[in-house]
Amino acid sequence: MIFLLLIFSQLGINLYANKDIFLIGEDILVRWEIVNNGKEIEYYESNAELVKLTNDGILRDSDEREIPHAKMSGMRLLTDSTLPVDTIMPGDTVRFQEVNLIGLFGSLGFAAAGFLNKYISPGEYYLSLFYYKGKAWNQKIYSDTLHLIVVEPAGVEKEAWALYKGYKAELNRGREKEMVEYGYELLTKYPESDYIDGLITNLSSDFKVSGKYENSRKNMATTARKIVDYLEKNVGKFQGRERALKETVNCITHGELMLGTPKEEVKNKVLQMKLPVSEDVMEVLEIKSEELDTKKN
Repeated sequence: MIFLLLIFSQLGINLYANKDIFLIGEDILVRWEIVNNGKEIEYYESNAELVKLTNDGILRDSDEREIPHAKMSGMRLLTDSTLPVDTIMPGDTVRFQEVNLIGLFGSLGFAAAGFLNKYISPGEYYLSLFYYKGKAWNQKIYSDTLHLIVVEPAGVEKEAWALYKGYKAELNRGREKEMVEYGYELLTKYPESDYIDGLITNLSSDFKVSGKYENSRKNMATTARKIVDYLEKNVGKFQGRERALKETVNCITHGELMLGTPKEEVKNKVLQMKLPVSEDVMEVLEIKSEELDTKKN
């Protein structure tokens, strides 16, 4: 039945990853798109990317065993005639934002407990997912299959992994001071590591959240200042790494704001860097698009 639906469905789902081979615990970013290959308007279930991946993503190893993963509550009341749907016009493609498999999938954990705690052991893996289609969610369409390989780190990456694992473990334990100390050591000792992109992304989020809580700010302040200063002075180390550059701007922005730097001062720093700026940073710092245009190299 699945085979027939794949043949006759006008919709196709394509899966992509940021690369093919990953170090253990390294971020595995996946995204997908839905393509309408037919001549009629189509309808597919409306769901956030994270909810979609956790509820309907399937990761299997080379022995066809399904890898455990987190589940999130989402709208799945198939008897409800008012189910939320999105439309896609003939010939159109809808592209979705990246979601990280790390934290969601895997049998290994950075700590004994904690949200977004899991990571995947070394091996070959195959990822797929499905969407419900139609106004009543009465059919399933399946994606193509994405092949991923996870390997053990070697050399300096093995040392970097030990620090990154320590960082993630303290993050899940809620110990901010120890967490940022691990992060600073990793950042300064191994700036070329494949774990750096994930570290900076996590630090940006940690600084943003911690900025709302006085105790968290105090616990992180000393080392957070070292991290932000290092990033501001060493942006050039990340040239050619688009994600790292953008996340560096995010990290500096949220770190400076968490540390109490006036918003206008942070805005000036960001504009002077002449680096890619996310929508989040533009909103937080009230940056207008024309301001970015006048600051380009």
